[in-house]
Amino acid sequence: MRLPLIQAVRKTVSAAFATEPERIEPLAGGANNRVFKVRLGRQAVLAKVYFRHPGDRRDRLSAEFGMLAFLWQNGLRCIPEPLFADRQRHIGLYQFVEGRRPRPEEIAWSDVSELIFLLKEMWRLRRRPDAAALPRGSDSSFSMAGFLANVEGRFRCVARALKTGRVSPEARQFVAGEVAARMKAVRQFIERGARNCALDLERPLPPAQRTLNPADHGFHNALRGSSGRLTFLDFEYAGWDDPAQMICNACLQPEVPIPAAMQPRFVKTIAGALGNPAGLAARLKLLYPLFGLKWSLIMLNEFLPVSRERRRFALKRPDDSGRRKEQLRKSQRQAVAVASYLAAPVFFDCLD
Repeated sequence: MRLPLIQAVRKTVSAAFATEPERIEPLAGGANNRVFKVRLGRQAVLAKVYFRHPGDRRDRLSAEFGMLAFLWQNGLRCIPEPLFADRQRHIGLYQFVEGRRPRPEEIAWSDVSELIFLLKEMWRLRRRPDAAALPRGSDSSFSMAGFLANVEGRFRCVARALKTGRVSPEARQFVAGEVAARMKAVRQFIERGARNCALDLERPLPPAQRTLNPADHGFHNALRGSSGRLTFLDFEYAGWDDPAQMICNACLQPEVPIPAAMQPRFVKTIAGALGNPAGLAARLKLLYPLFGLKWSLIMLNEFLPVSRERRRFALKRPDDSGRRKEQLRKSQRQAVAVASYLAAPVFFDCLD
């Protein structure tokens, strides 16, 4: 652990609370940033040191702290309280939440209902005057053409990195062959479906139908407290977005997913909670395989130079080779799932 990082956390905590921290403990688990438990007498706070790189211009601190501050000020308590943002040192201080991460096999409908509550409240709070100042979410778009451009851009970035970098032939061949074919098939599926539904791919979603999206939401970013209730974490990609991406991300998140048997009920319940906005069902059906392919590409971030540096920043001893192999296998499984959906796009029939 680098001493300057500890010193930076110490200075941020001292500035926020006008007292010296008694102890600063590094915490394991984060793969993008560095997190610490800071003890201040009987109180403990979480210090999050955000990764910064010239090749990644996202302001993760402002996105996360701003969204959590907005939600907390508007009464949400299923999130950690934001306490202090040190933009000079790129450190955020938050309420320290006691709990454990839920396991995939223990997810029950009551947990899914808590996620629905969060998403429903973020939809409701979009009408607050101060919500307009919040930024767009990461990878957000307000048109289907925009989403296509986002994912195709991500595909080109991964393909370029694999073509020029020293990586396994298997990964290079997978992206150049299978992923490229899926990208083409998904575009054709969306364009054909849009014609059949008389949808304009370029038409922007009206502001009234946009929502606030946690972006990386799911049970992998949640802690279960002693009461059994969940606290949702990690809002650094959050912001304004299309509800279609918000709903699809919740179903596609690979680590601790909504159980497959509960996903149709989740989709129907959250769509109803949003009032079934015009065009939402059609956008969900058309965009779902595109977002699935995006997740397949996200799993290949380990092969990108900036992502590798972010892992090295967050993890003391990152196992690059082992993690790359694991992520490649996940990406391959997700690509197969995309092909299965294209062959039988019935997942959203529950909305008919």
